[in-house]
Amino acid sequence: MITEIEKRFRSMANAYHDLKSEAEKSAVRWRHSDGLLWDYTPGVALTTEEVQDANKAGHSFGYDKNNRVVCIRHFDNFLEYEAWSENPLKQRRQIPRRELRLEYFIRHCEGKMEVFRFLTPKIYEPGETATQKLQSLDWVWMKGNKLREDQVFREEGIFWHNRHSWSGNTLKLTQSLDEKGRVTFEFVKNEHGQDQTYRIRKDGTRFLLGQPLPAGLTVKSLAETIRTRLLKTIPATVKKAKIKDPIYCVALAYDGEGNDALPPCLGIGLESERKEWIRTQSRDAKYTVWNPAEFQHYEKGHTQLDDDELGDACEWLNGELANRGSTASAKRLLVEVATELNALNWSKLAKVTSDFVVYAVDFELSDLNKNFRKILSQKKLADFKAKKLL
Repeated sequence: MITEIEKRFRSMANAYHDLKSEAEKSAVRWRHSDGLLWDYTPGVALTTEEVQDANKAGHSFGYDKNNRVVCIRHFDNFLEYEAWSENPLKQRRQIPRRELRLEYFIRHCEGKMEVFRFLTPKIYEPGETATQKLQSLDWVWMKGNKLREDQVFREEGIFWHNRHSWSGNTLKLTQSLDEKGRVTFEFVKNEHGQDQTYRIRKDGTRFLLGQPLPAGLTVKSLAETIRTRLLKTIPATVKKAKIKDPIYCVALAYDGEGNDALPPCLGIGLESERKEWIRTQSRDAKYTVWNPAEFQHYEKGHTQLDDDELGDACEWLNGELANRGSTASAKRLLVEVATELNALNWSKLAKVTSDFVVYAVDFELSDLNKNFRKILSQKKLADFKAKKLL
């Protein structure tokens, strides 16, 4: 599903110079600071201290005639050593450098702000033309100085949509919505001022995160529930996605840095993507082809494992494993699930390549080779090594 904000993002991806010209024409005054003088995000710390020398400030804010911010610039200030001279005894001086790193162009229209965030992704030499890249687009609705609703689309395809409710100056409720407008999470400040997070099931009931394991549930029983639901939900999700192009893999991606490992994030790799990476990246392709974050079909609405029973069991087990201080058993479970899924006849579910594989991998790819040795047969491992893909 392509959201309206994604369409807008795509249409404005190359509009940097037009947006910059428009913002600079609208700005009638500028303020400069090292902290943030303005931001619409709740809880962001603001400053009232301004820097008089614009060439030394970390941030610049342009205001229009209605006193609305229309442009924000964030700079990197750093020191670098001058080039080596012919005299080896001459000590190199440190030279201050200042580079424009982020620019926000803000359009105000009919009660909504459009915030275009452009990134200059590399350090550039004096005289070299910088390359600006549209990193994200925010649609923002305010009431007074309070954020009421926002949608965000980022270049890597991530979308989120939030609604906010206030009591006076206190943010009482934030609701996260999916691409179809269904509430999926609620972040609540209760009557005692404590923050609580609920996952919202499809039937509208709420599951409070961070609860202790209730009587009758065990780590073993939860793991079996998760195994059963994953073995059912993953094939169903891939089939429902109705991807027309051949796919060479399904990745079960998890956080390997000690955070919650369940449920996995589903990634579906296209054969056309793999061919292009092999063609253009040579030796490095063996890393890219197994990195689900690079896949077109990753972290999208149609790759979400929409299963409330699975979600509940994962929340309970994540909490218990966090109390125990280890997520190793959750990672083992995903490796076992991937192994079982490889025994399915995937050609009945999608158009797959002859070397199609399901695998589990952490976000950093640290476990990739270790997991492959557990999941794949010796023959399949040898085939991938022969193709220089492992």
